[in-house]
Amino acid sequence: MEIIIKTLPEITLDILKHVITGYVSDKKYVVRRTENQASMIFSLELTPLDTLYTKQYQVSEEDIKYYQSIVSDGISLAAYHGDSIVGIAIASLEEWNNSLRLHEFHILDSYRRRGIGRQMMARLVQNAQEHMCRIIVLETQNTNSPAICFYQQMGFQLEGFDLSLYSNDDYPDGEIAFFMKRRIKMLDKVPTEQYLRQLCGNLI
Repeated sequence: MEIIIKTLPEITLDILKHVITGYVSDKKYVVRRTENQASMIFSLELTPLDTLYTKQYQVSEEDIKYYQSIVSDGISLAAYHGDSIVGIAIASLEEWNNSLRLHEFHILDSYRRRGIGRQMMARLVQNAQEHMCRIIVLETQNTNSPAICFYQQMGFQLEGFDLSLYSNDDYPDGEIAFFMKRRIKMLDKVPTEQYLRQLCGNLI
């Protein structure tokens, strides 16, 4: 049966718990910081792990409330196998800097390595172009090397990290937030009236 990518109409706790499971990694990016009065140097080295790193995501009611408000914008996607959702991409527009933020991107374990993630990312890029976004932004962790590798293959680059986003113990041995971005080639088309009104307000 064919996998169909469609706009995600709604999000529920059951859907999130079904699709957002976690990941297993055999590598991580070790972040090192060297600082003195003359310079600050950060280095990132992909390092094999002695034991597999397993991450299980916990989804809360607060997550649901937040994501429900996002999904209502009509930007988020779902991959369907029949009537079952096997992948989700929860995204939102950020008009203040003309970007699309990817909050969640997950494929069920049993459906990975079938090209579903690539199809969903291609649709997200299309959505970003249609809404005149200049960039797609996402957050992952230094421990999630499979996701980082996939995003790199999809044209994303690491453009920042936060040594204490999750806790005061993130650096040096915990999970460190990585921020990756993909610049979008704008469609060569005349801007729509709706876009011009968003851009110029009451001036038109």
